[in-house]
Amino acid sequence: MKAETALITAALFLAISTALSAAPATQPLSLEAAYARVIERHPALATLQLELQALIAARDQAAQSPPLALSTDLENAFGSGDSAALRSAELTVSLASAIEATGKRQARLALAEAEMDQHAARAEVERLQLLAEVAKRYLDVLAALTAERIAGRGLDQARTVLDAISVRVDAGAESEAAQLAARADLVRVEGATLQRQQEVLNARRRLAALWGDPLAEFDLPQVRLGLPPTLPDLDQLRAALKGNPGLQAYAQREALSRAQLAVANSAKKPDIEWQLGLRRLQAEDDWALVGGLSIPLGTKARAEPVTRRAGLELEAVASAQGDHRRELEIALVERFGEMEAAHAEYRHIAQRLLPVLERAIEQAQKAYLAGVATLPEWRRLQLQRMQVEQEQLDALVRVQRALIDMQQLTGNALVVELAAAGGRP
Repeated sequence: MKAETALITAALFLAISTALSAAPATQPLSLEAAYARVIERHPALATLQLELQALIAARDQAAQSPPLALSTDLENAFGSGDSAALRSAELTVSLASAIEATGKRQARLALAEAEMDQHAARAEVERLQLLAEVAKRYLDVLAALTAERIAGRGLDQARTVLDAISVRVDAGAESEAAQLAARADLVRVEGATLQRQQEVLNARRRLAALWGDPLAEFDLPQVRLGLPPTLPDLDQLRAALKGNPGLQAYAQREALSRAQLAVANSAKKPDIEWQLGLRRLQAEDDWALVGGLSIPLGTKARAEPVTRRAGLELEAVASAQGDHRRELEIALVERFGEMEAAHAEYRHIAQRLLPVLERAIEQAQKAYLAGVATLPEWRRLQLQRMQVEQEQLDALVRVQRALIDMQQLTGNALVVELAAAGGRP
C-alpha cells in the first residue's frame, strides 16, 4: 500500500462519511449513520490525521538535497605592523555543501514512505477498533430496547392477572389478600419496567458519547435483533485472517524496518563535502580561487552498530508477526465457539422451550379462571417465560457480539444482524 493511495482512500472515506452524517436528524439512526458520525467527530481520528500531516512534512524534508552554506573568513586583519587595520587582510567568501553517496536520498524517501504506510495501517487498526465499539454500543441500544419490550409484556401480564383476580374477588371466589398480592406484584413489575427504560437511556448516551454528544436524541429503525441466517465456516474465517488490520500493520512495520535497515546501510558510504570560494588578498590587491574537499573516515565502522540494530529489529518484527497470527487464530476459535454455543441456546429456547411455556401458560390461565387451579401456578409460569425470554435475548446478544469480534478479527465489514419488526424478541 503506497502512501499516496492511502491518502486518497482516506480522503474519499472522509468525504463519504461526511455526506452520510449530513442526513436529517429526524431520520432513524442506522448503524452506518452512527459509523459516519463517529468517524467525522471522534478526536482519536482527528489526531491520526494530524499525525499523517506531520509524516507528510517529514517525507518532504527527506526529499531535500544537502543545503548550500555560504561562509566568510577574514584573516590577518586588525593586528600590528604590516597586519594593522586591513592592509594585509585576506577575505574569503565561499560556498559549501556535500555530495551525498549514491542511494542515500532514495533510502530516506523510502523510509518516509514506509512510515506513512505504517501509520496508515495503524490508523486502520484504530478505526476498526472504534467501529467495533460503535457496533457493540449500537447493539446494546437494540438489546436494551428489546429488554424494555419484554418488561412491557410482563407488565401487561401482571395487569391481566390483577384484572382476573379482581373479577373473582367481586364474585367472592378469591380473597382480597390475593388481590393485594397481585397489585403489589404489578407495582414491582412497573418498577422493573422503569429500570429497563433507564437502561435504554443509558445505552443511548453511551452510543452518542462516541461522537461527542451524550445528550443527543435519536430513534433507531423499526427493526429488531436477529440471528445470522447461517453460521460462518470456521475454515473460511481462518483463511480470512490474512485481512486482519493488525497483521497488515505488522507487514507495514516489517517494511518500515527494512527501510530503516536500508538507511543504516547507506550510512556506511561517506558523503564528500566540498567548498569553493574567492579570496581577496588586500596586500597584493589580487583575487584568488580557493576550494577543498573533505571525506570523513571510519563511516563504515560507525554505521555498523546501527545496521546491526536495524537487522535485529527486523527479525523481531517478523517473529512478533507470527506470534500475533497465532493469537488471532486462538481468539477466532474461542469467539466462534462462543457464538456456536449461544446460537444453539437461542434456537433451543425459540424452538423448544418457549412454545411449551406458551401452551402451559394458556392452560394454567384457563384452569385458574375455571377455578380448578391456583393463581401461583399461573403467575409462576408467566414469570418463568419472562426469565426465559431474557435468557434468549442474552444468547442473541452473545451471538451478535461474537459476530462483531470475528468481523473485526478478519477485517470485514462490521454489521449487526437485524430482523423485520413485528416478531420476537
